[in-house]
Amino acid sequence: MGSHRIDLMRYLIGSDVKRVFAYLTKLNPNIRASGDDNAMTILEYQNGVRGVLISSRTSYNGNDRMTQLFGTEGAITLYGETHSVIVEKKIEKKVYILLRMDCHNPSWNQPALSENL
Repeated sequence: MGSHRIDLMRYLIGSDVKRVFAYLTKLNPNIRASGDDNAMTILEYQNGVRGVLISSRTSYNGNDRMTQLFGTEGAITLYGETHSVIVEKKIEKKVYILLRMDCHNPSWNQPALSENL
């Protein structure tokens, strides 16, 4: 559980995992999958980046794929609530949306700089 997200983060960050702390539990004995059905993980990568990964087979909706990357000057959201990709950048004291993309509805794509959050 969560292995695809770990691979995605490794690809996006460009570094291998150095250290892991995880809390695993099985909340629903009726799920036939082997092993645990919930995991909370703190990852430290070799390049110093740290991340948190929460995986669940028992959460409402059951397939939350949202991934968020936060940096000192902006953020990237993949599979958010409204768009497949959102890129935000801080310029001086304002946050601008540089890109909004939805692979399921191309008419929502906004590649232009926007102040609308």
